[in-house]
Amino acid sequence: MSSVKCLYSTFDPFPPWQGIASTHDSFHGTYLLALSYQAGAPGWPAPESIAAKAWQVASAEEAHVLSRITALQVCGKLGHRPALQLARQIAADRQAHMTLRTSAIATLGDLGDDPERGLLVSLAERSPPRLQVAIQAALARIEQKKGQA
Repeated sequence: MSSVKCLYSTFDPFPPWQGIASTHDSFHGTYLLALSYQAGAPGWPAPESIAAKAWQVASAEEAHVLSRITALQVCGKLGHRPALQLARQIAADRQAHMTLRTSAIATLGDLGDDPERGLLVSLAERSPPRLQVAIQAALARIEQKKGQA
């Protein structure tokens, strides 16, 4: 898909971003979040396309941390399972930015199953209080998904 025609104009939903992983630009995550709300709607990019771009930003260590935080959440929201390993890694990394860890934990709740439940329980036992709400919410999300199955 090269362009999207909306009410007021036609535009490229994936412009040729100069340095998608810019360390100085927090725009990309927010842009992907906005796109995710229209994912799959007529004339808009497929969820898989948006999720793949989000994973590209989330996994780029040199990317601005705010873009990575939001991009990881977009991966979770859109069910992009390849982001699960990245979320596991970040959630368990005590040196990672606290808000990025929180985003990774939320993504574990969105995408995870029993193995991630085990990781989250382990994290709950040894993580700072600031992460506890995210951990408990992720555990609840996993349980909720089990109840819907």
